[in-house]
Amino acid sequence: EVQEEALWHLEHVAYTGALGPALLDAFRRTGGDHRCRVLALIEKSRDRRFVEPLVALLEGELEGPAEALEVGRVLGRLEGLAGFERWRGALRPAGRLLGRRLSGSVPFQVAAAAAVAQIPGTGATLVLEQAHDAASSEVRSWIGPLLAQKHNTDERMTA
Repeated sequence: EVQEEALWHLEHVAYTGALGPALLDAFRRTGGDHRCRVLALIEKSRDRRFVEPLVALLEGELEGPAEALEVGRVLGRLEGLAGFERWRGALRPAGRLLGRRLSGSVPFQVAAAAAVAQIPGTGATLVLEQAHDAASSEVRSWIGPLLAQKHNTDERMTA
């Protein structure tokens, strides 16, 4: 009940930079629906200072690929084109020609793909296609829908 009340207040107060640390702390300390609501507040803030702390959370503090997908989407929306190089590097397949695979944990790969899917342009689509081809079957199941959505978005932008 206390968390619910605190979230209600956070959702109804005007965002200021001073609120940022409290939102990050709330994100770390909550789970489930509360965590989704805090993430929505972070996105709504449009404050790019959340990017680095959220990236740091990708290394094990998330509740699996589904949450990583949502965090990645927020990261992509906050960073936009400025984050393209970071995510392109994260999705660059490593290894030999026939054994090329993505590196990093499954949640990290999913978050990187979700961030790239938010970036406009065919360059981002190409990165997603290459990542999809090099991904494990588990990660491919997350990248596939992102890629389909990206193709639809690209088509609408060129129409």
